[in-house]
Amino acid sequence: MHLQIQKFIENNKDALYSILKDLCLIPAPSGSEERRAAYCLNWLKENGAQDAYMDDALNVIFPWCIEGSKNITVFAAHTDTVFPDTEPMPYEEKDGKVLCPGVGDDTAHVAILLLTAKFFIQNNIKPDNGFLFVFNSCEEGLGNLKGVRKLMDQYSGRVSRFVTYDALLGVLHDECVGSHRYEGRNWLSEKAAGHALCTALPEEHTIDAPPALELKNLWFRYEKDSSDVLRGVDLTVRKGTLHAILGGNGTGKSTTMKAICGICKPYRGKVLLDGSPAHKQKNLFRGKLQEGATYRLTGD
Repeated sequence: MHLQIQKFIENNKDALYSILKDLCLIPAPSGSEERRAAYCLNWLKENGAQDAYMDDALNVIFPWCIEGSKNITVFAAHTDTVFPDTEPMPYEEKDGKVLCPGVGDDTAHVAILLLTAKFFIQNNIKPDNGFLFVFNSCEEGLGNLKGVRKLMDQYSGRVSRFVTYDALLGVLHDECVGSHRYEGRNWLSEKAAGHALCTALPEEHTIDAPPALELKNLWFRYEKDSSDVLRGVDLTVRKGTLHAILGGNGTGKSTTMKAICGICKPYRGKVLLDGSPAHKQKNLFRGKLQEGATYRLTGD
């Protein structure tokens, strides 16, 4: 079996890169995976998976030898990415690497799972309890695991193992991975209750308090030819106030913080601390980053 697998890998390297490029050029924000799902379904059928189908949650599912089984193993990779863009992402092959937003999470794994399904079909390998090859939707952020939820409803009581392709080479997590989602406003209210910044100054004072931090028309992109992550961001944080930046995955929250502290340099706009350009400020952080630094934005 080992030699059989090695031979299949060698014979399908070019196919892998071709599939990967095709997928990278198909935008797939959570909830809008129709085009990627259609690509996966068509590819499977063209390669012998005639029983593959797409459900109403935009999962693409290929059942393999599952008749009567209550011990099915699921192999899954999610088709959505964290990026909200509906236009194709910039794609580049350089020094033997594929460079494209979302290529590692989870596009490359989708390509590998397609070829995994082909391997079983091509070699007519029939597991005792059957497999489901699943290209699931809405894994990221506000997708709220819609695809997996739908899958488990469809095959309720029949799935005994779940393997997801969503990590790096050489990494295997053998414990259950789950998520607990909180309603953001309730969490923020509880977190802020009694915080020194929330109680230090009365509201009427903070309304007219001078700005501690100002972002003025910030524009930033990670690569010269990539899409803008920050687009005309304006923000004023007044002394004595507490703010939270909320948003889905890939919307620029971390990038905004990096722009504030100088890790990312916007190509347009200004970051002002106490009215002066942030890049001219010294001792911006208290403590070490790995210990949880605090920003000097309170106007001591």
